[in-house]
Amino acid sequence: MTQGWSVDIVADTITFFQPPANGAAIVVSRFGSAGFNATDLWSYAAWNPGFGYPGEVEFFADRLVWACSPTQPQTLWFSRTANYANHGKTTPLLDTDSITITYNGRQVNAIRELVPLASLMIMTTSAEIKLTTGGDEVVAPGKVGFSLQSYYGSGRLSAQVVGDQVLYMQGRGFTLRDLGFQFTKDGYAGNDLTVYASHLVEGFTIVDTAFQQVPYSALHLVRSDGKLLTVTYLREQEVVGWALHETDGKIFTVCTIPMGNENAVYYGVERTINGVTRRYIERLSQRTIADVRDAFFVDCGLTFDGRAQAGVQTLTGGTTWEEDEVLRLTSSVPVWVGVSDQGDYVRGFVDGESVDLLVLDYVSSTQVDVQSVGTVPVALRGAFASWDLMRSTIVGAGHLEGKTVAVLGDGSRQSRKVVLGGSFELDVPCAVVQFGLPYRSLIETLDINVPGGETVRDRPKLITRLGILVKDTRGLRAGPDENTLDDVKLEWSEEEGDPTIPLETGLFEYTISATWDKNGRVVVVQDDPLPATVLGIIPRVEVGA
Repeated sequence: MTQGWSVDIVADTITFFQPPANGAAIVVSRFGSAGFNATDLWSYAAWNPGFGYPGEVEFFADRLVWACSPTQPQTLWFSRTANYANHGKTTPLLDTDSITITYNGRQVNAIRELVPLASLMIMTTSAEIKLTTGGDEVVAPGKVGFSLQSYYGSGRLSAQVVGDQVLYMQGRGFTLRDLGFQFTKDGYAGNDLTVYASHLVEGFTIVDTAFQQVPYSALHLVRSDGKLLTVTYLREQEVVGWALHETDGKIFTVCTIPMGNENAVYYGVERTINGVTRRYIERLSQRTIADVRDAFFVDCGLTFDGRAQAGVQTLTGGTTWEEDEVLRLTSSVPVWVGVSDQGDYVRGFVDGESVDLLVLDYVSSTQVDVQSVGTVPVALRGAFASWDLMRSTIVGAGHLEGKTVAVLGDGSRQSRKVVLGGSFELDVPCAVVQFGLPYRSLIETLDINVPGGETVRDRPKLITRLGILVKDTRGLRAGPDENTLDDVKLEWSEEEGDPTIPLETGLFEYTISATWDKNGRVVVVQDDPLPATVLGIIPRVEVGA
């Protein structure tokens, strides 16, 4: 029966947690008055203020598993099956009873983390251990044990489960490792992932991690100097790709949260704004872009979106309806705020036709005087319900006071602006404006060599033509180094076509500036707040003697 009972000294009754079996002998002895409130039958609880409490907890095999108290760093406590608050046992023992088990090794291996895979992986300060079970694979008293898998050790950061692999920081140093089941070993083993980019981690520690499952399968790591590393990890494709991310400030934490159809990534960032240190919570923007105007490639940025405004606009006062006439625009809802609206535009749409109207004077919250750009189409000489508001001045940028911001207006790059008084002027009024701190995206290829052939590492090389395979891309520049770059695709001017230039997808070849050297490297750069996805770089190489 389940051990334990309670005594009511007022009613002189004993209540058992489970009724005794029929016919069981129960002997109750009452102590004399001198023995009240005293007993020689007692024990400490496993967890208490003196012994401490567990530092790790996890669910496994329908049990709640606790581990690593200060005085028992190698011990695990399993609750009863499907009864997470109950650590009781019965006589005789049942498979559903609680379990207490301690790993004994060559040294003290404090348990850092429990990771439930096909087996429960016990990540300790010096080793990786698998919890073993009996032949029936049931976690039960007397059937569990330990199987040492490797001697690397884990740090204090949480391990990340990616598919059937575990990514974890090694306990000593700055090494990122993976761990997964390998049939050749019939056990769990892994690899050092920092060998691909050791220069990014040497001399630093990792202070926080988070894994983004969708859409990129990327592990985000915050470095001790406030910079961010990402590791694109696709074990089934044998892809491990490292990248360094810098911003105007320091990143101090990262996390991922399921939102919609992706795992949203949030950063805690410390920035100095107008001489004051501030902390912001910032979200990594989506990379899925249906409209280039929605491309968001700035740090600490905001969006002004004046598309599809509410209310009906009515245009009156025209005689010739030419652009030299002053017209009256009346809104069915309050839109205008004052003289600050002067210089803004309204773009109206009806049946595939459009007109841009320059705001000349503020009349009231529902009326302004305007002038058309070109002749007003007949369909727009009156009321229209589809219209965009195009601002010439962006306000509400006080969180970047004094900073120089990159600006994307209606899908086209504008010159960089300095935020003063929480606002800045646009080069051209726009309906959709993305603005924020600029950053440079850079790819540098490795030294050119010929796998399996005669080495050319020590011979001079010249690259004059470059093929770049891209997806949904605009605004790249390329060259032999950061200081010698040529436009991969010249951005159209407004006079040449629609300012919302479509994104490019495909293989494009360009002539670039080049000089003879022994490296044969290529640098591809994106400085503009525009999307760039480079799928391949194909240099045309001439090799000297």
